[in-house]
Amino acid sequence: MSCRFCGSAASPAFVTDLCLSREVTKPLMECAACGSYSFSPRPTGPEIATCYVDDYRRDFFRTHAKNKRRGAALARSYALGATGRFLDVGCSIGSMMEGFREASGWDVAGTEFDGECVSFCRSKGLNVTQGLLYDSADLPAPFQVILANNVLEHEPDPEKFLKAAHGLLAENGKLILTLPNGRVDAYPSVQLRKKGNERVTTYNEGHINFFSRAGVEALLSRSGFQVEEFKPFHMKLALKKRFLLPGSERKNKRTCVERLTRPILPHSELKSIEVQASHDFLSTSRKASAVAMTEVFSRLAGFVSLPSSLANDFRIVCRKNST
Repeated sequence: MSCRFCGSAASPAFVTDLCLSREVTKPLMECAACGSYSFSPRPTGPEIATCYVDDYRRDFFRTHAKNKRRGAALARSYALGATGRFLDVGCSIGSMMEGFREASGWDVAGTEFDGECVSFCRSKGLNVTQGLLYDSADLPAPFQVILANNVLEHEPDPEKFLKAAHGLLAENGKLILTLPNGRVDAYPSVQLRKKGNERVTTYNEGHINFFSRAGVEALLSRSGFQVEEFKPFHMKLALKKRFLLPGSERKNKRTCVERLTRPILPHSELKSIEVQASHDFLSTSRKASAVAMTEVFSRLAGFVSLPSSLANDFRIVCRKNST
């Protein structure tokens, strides 16, 4: 079986068994050529659905203002014409769409799997289609810019996703991806299994693809894209996942082991989550401490080019190749 990322026919190596969710356990395999990890056999739709029993939407409103600013920053960098179209894949509550639209004046659209999030976006006047990208037939293509922010690691078929994005882009259009560095993302789970923990899950719910840099670059090339910018970032989280910060092992175990036995957080109506988020502020001292620590790592990352081993995430800007 060839690697679904780089296409190598080399036999994959068994790494360990990991819990995809409370109900599903699968072998994690490593590609001998590109070093990416993936579950084999590939998780089915019903198996993937078991990853989302907790209400994963609780952070959407807490990060709304930050994501709106991020959308505006994207517009300032990539909305280069007076008019254009922007697509946010996996847009959640539409925060980045709002920021991009306000900063650029472009038409914006989104796709989102969660039906309640789709209704919420539409109530704000946003054009959002429910479903997977490659199942959405009525999108107002072509788009000059497509954003997939922390999407590809969840995709059942990442190559099919990228080829669908390629087909929706205008000639020389840009695809902007952010995704975890798979080697770092899987590291705490693999190490905790080696330390004798019998049941260990992935660090984040629903992550089924763990791309190495070589793996994702090969997949992008095969899907018709040319990488123009590749930036590793988020050093602090990478150090934590690699057990290199004080208290890291305890925190990683709480995330990857104890989460399997914690009570399930029931799904709440989005409106009630929005109201609750408005009251959930950090204390002044904790907030100042968190901001100061983040600033230290951000400044350090700005002065050096991070190697992939010290970055939790990749930011990739690609251009659609001419056909």
